[in-house]
Amino acid sequence: MRVFVTGGTGHSGSYIVPELIAAGHEVTGLARSDTAAAALSALGAKVRRGDLEDLDGLKEAAADSDGVVHVAHRQDLLFSGGIDAVAAAELPIMLAYGEALAGTGKPLVAAGSIGSPGNLGRPATEEDPALPGGDDYKGTLRARNVVETAVVGLAEQGVRSSVVRIANIAHSTTDRAGFLVRPPARTRSLIPRPGTGRPRGGWSGPAGAAAIKASPAAATASAARAPIE
Repeated sequence: MRVFVTGGTGHSGSYIVPELIAAGHEVTGLARSDTAAAALSALGAKVRRGDLEDLDGLKEAAADSDGVVHVAHRQDLLFSGGIDAVAAAELPIMLAYGEALAGTGKPLVAAGSIGSPGNLGRPATEEDPALPGGDDYKGTLRARNVVETAVVGLAEQGVRSSVVRIANIAHSTTDRAGFLVRPPARTRSLIPRPGTGRPRGGWSGPAGAAAIKASPAAATASAARAPIE
C-alpha cells in the first residue's frame, strides 16, 4: 500500500513509519521543515513538503495514497489557545481527508482521545464511544473528542475510518516541549517510572507503535474503530 503519514517524526509516527516500511508498504511522510524531511528520509520514507494548514495539499496527498495515518497535531497552538485550539484546527483536517477519500473504502487511521468515563464498573475498551465535549469541557482533553467522533462518522461516507486511542501521556526522545503540568502543591509529579516504578518529575520513553496491516475490508460505522488490516 501507498500510505500517507502525518506526524511521522513524532512520538508515535517515528515508530509507525519504519513498521509500515518493514511490512512492505510505501510510505510518504508530511514534512514542514528540512529537519523533518531529513528525519523521514532517514526512516526510509518518501517526503512530501507541506503543513497541516494546507488543506488542499492534504486532500491531494490523501487522494494519491491507498491509506492515511494521521498522528500529527498543531503543537504550536497549545501555548496560545490550548487543547481547544488544537482540536479546532484538527477537525477541518479530518473533514478534508473525508472529502478526498469519500466512497473509496480506503483506510484513514487517526489518533483518538479519551474514550470513556472511569465509573463504568469495568475497564474501558475501544468499543466505548468518545465522551461528549461541549463548553463544559473547554480546556480539557475531552475537547478533542469532537475529532474522534468526526473520524468515526466518516465511515458513513465510504471511508474505512478508524481511531487508535494512544495513551494520554506519551513522551520519547523526540520531545521538544514540556507536556506535563505539575500539581501546584507538589514539588514533583508522581508519575511511575517505567522499569523501577519510582516516581519522577517527567516520563520519557518510546511510544508504542501502531500495528498496520493490509487486507480488503469495507468500513462500517460499527467497525470504524478497527485499525488498518
